[in-house]
Amino acid sequence: MQQDAYGSGSDVLSGFDWVFNDSVDDVLPYVDAVMAPTGSNYDGLRPSGLNIEQIPSLNRATPGLEGSVGSNNPFTPSEEPENSRVSVPEDRWPMEWHAVPAQLSSLPPLGQPGQLPTYSRHFELSPISASTREGILSSIRQSMQGSPWQAVSLSGFPSEATLDRCIDMYFAHFHKNVPIIHRPTFDPSKDHALTLAMAAIGVCYTGLFGAISFSNALSELTRRLLMFLAEFDPRFVRTGNFVAAQLLQSIHGFSSGSKRLYELSESSRSTLINNARNMGIFEHRTRSCSVQGTLQQQWAAWIYEERMRRVAWALYLHDASSTYTRNAKPYISLMDIRAMDLPCSTEHWESDTPQAWAALHPWSRSIPPNVKYNEALESILQKQRQSEVAIFDDYQKHILLATTMRLLWETMELEFSAGGSLINDHGGLSERRKLLHAAILQFSTPLTTSSMVQGEADFEAKVQLSRLAQYAFVIDADDLINYTHLVWRGSPTSGPARKVLLEWGAKNPRKVRQVARAAAFVLNTTRQFPYNHHLEAHHAFHAGFLVWSMIPLLRSLQDPMLANSLPDQQLPSPHGVCQLDCLASDDPVEGERVAQWVERGGSCVLRMHAVPDVLSEEGSQQILQQTADILKRMPVWGIAQVFRNAVLRALQANEQ
Repeated sequence: MQQDAYGSGSDVLSGFDWVFNDSVDDVLPYVDAVMAPTGSNYDGLRPSGLNIEQIPSLNRATPGLEGSVGSNNPFTPSEEPENSRVSVPEDRWPMEWHAVPAQLSSLPPLGQPGQLPTYSRHFELSPISASTREGILSSIRQSMQGSPWQAVSLSGFPSEATLDRCIDMYFAHFHKNVPIIHRPTFDPSKDHALTLAMAAIGVCYTGLFGAISFSNALSELTRRLLMFLAEFDPRFVRTGNFVAAQLLQSIHGFSSGSKRLYELSESSRSTLINNARNMGIFEHRTRSCSVQGTLQQQWAAWIYEERMRRVAWALYLHDASSTYTRNAKPYISLMDIRAMDLPCSTEHWESDTPQAWAALHPWSRSIPPNVKYNEALESILQKQRQSEVAIFDDYQKHILLATTMRLLWETMELEFSAGGSLINDHGGLSERRKLLHAAILQFSTPLTTSSMVQGEADFEAKVQLSRLAQYAFVIDADDLINYTHLVWRGSPTSGPARKVLLEWGAKNPRKVRQVARAAAFVLNTTRQFPYNHHLEAHHAFHAGFLVWSMIPLLRSLQDPMLANSLPDQQLPSPHGVCQLDCLASDDPVEGERVAQWVERGGSCVLRMHAVPDVLSEEGSQQILQQTADILKRMPVWGIAQVFRNAVLRALQANEQ
């Protein structure tokens, strides 16, 4: 077979279909389809009538990274019994698999003998007493009565000490990214479903043997309990605790590594948001705090209002992340949130006592002031100065950045969707994209060694914001992501998609270089600064994939015959080495060299960490190997190992 620009006549990523397919392992306990040999039949079902050559340009109409990933297997690849591994071919295209009852008969083991030493907690929290634990068990048993699911043995339910450890780890590691629970006043006995949802996430950070498998099983029990409570009293659906528990379930499902939980998270996203919308959570909340009340009463009233506001914003951020993690349309309208206030400062939310809270705003006897969302967003979009961004709290910055990226995504969708050719003002859309992109880049700050010592929490926030801001280059690259996904899926879509990508790259060389640079930056930050964020594995996986996808386009741009016909390609004689993934902070000379290459192109040797020459014959394989190595070092979330298995399969296919 004739070789193409991607280096091989065969589909290098033909073994990646599991990302988009659901397999029969959902009906077979302990089957790990992702461990099946590369030689297995992974062709799956393909959509009929798809002819990419008839599409004149990159088109956003193609679905993005949507579907179920992972496995319903209660064991992870590293914990699964050797004699239970069965090779099962993938035989479902996205959303075409038939749902089956979960085969959960008992909780998988958590921890090994002697693996539960004395644990020193991070925070002083209300402990889970024996009566609270028994109440949680009673709620779970009650949800099983008369349900269509088989009974689940709860003999492996964790002890009070283990549950305390899970909740403490939730607050120590996950809470900073989704700060919706008021830690100083949290009481695990108040809402059993919410406590279970928090424990299902917290257990992932404990390091106990079988933590991921146990987390997935506990999430399944939580889901059943929520469904029972909703059926028992429909009014409970429109409460803050119910929506918060559902949100945590959805966030967990997308990163758990379980196909079933991933599918449930995506299919229930619209229901979750609809429940929140119906309870009025996105409306501007009337302040109920009274100056005449005692300090304790003011604090309690403020906590309620602020918590509801934070749940609303966490829902918004979760929904907005669907654009850059799965290329899926968000469900929350920007009109829904237009009148909301931004969350208060992190210092106010983390204050342990009413006195500590009040001391942060001594000039007022009332509640702390809030920043208007609309005013904050307009200040970012209109003035575009870093000083404007600096006035906001890190969590507030995250909201503003996510909104700006979403506006950019919607602009791209409008311009490149079916019917986009009918838009007369393409120049106006292009100007809007430039404005949004300039606003987004305000959030990308230098990740210098000196900034690390200023504060670990502050530096982590800088990393997360800078990493997210780099994705703007991917969103801004027309509808590139849809065609790279078609290459990803393999035959019969890959050949025509590659042709379209090469033609697009020839017309947009600067965007090709921007995407390659941005993806390399993201991959390097996940390698150097991992924080076990629930979307971190998604970032690493997609960054590695995008660098791999850009290699053939960059090779074509290095061709003198082609480059001389392009307006921004001067192609001088080779001028040394360009570090594609440099952070451009501690080495400003290297950063300037990369910036010049992105702007003007030219012939040079592109290198990355562990990749001496990105465009060499070995470059593609080394990129995939580095991506697999990074994912291997992400032990908390199961999706990392699922992604890694896919990358390893691609490496095996490339070697054959």
